[in-house]
Amino acid sequence: MAVIGWKADVIDRAALLNRFPPIWPDIIADHVTFGGKLASGQLPPSVAAPDCRPR
Repeated sequence: MAVIGWKADVIDRAALLNRFPPIWPDIIADHVTFGGKLASGQLPPSVAAPDCRPR
């Protein structure tokens, strides 16, 4: 099984926790899972995302 997602940057992590308040007390929040339960042949090609953070 393959999972699609990415690691959260420290700045992104703070913004995500602010936007989506945690329900559980033991917060890790170091990644975002976009999808799962895919066979390895169904994965889309890898891409490099641009850095969209404000400067």
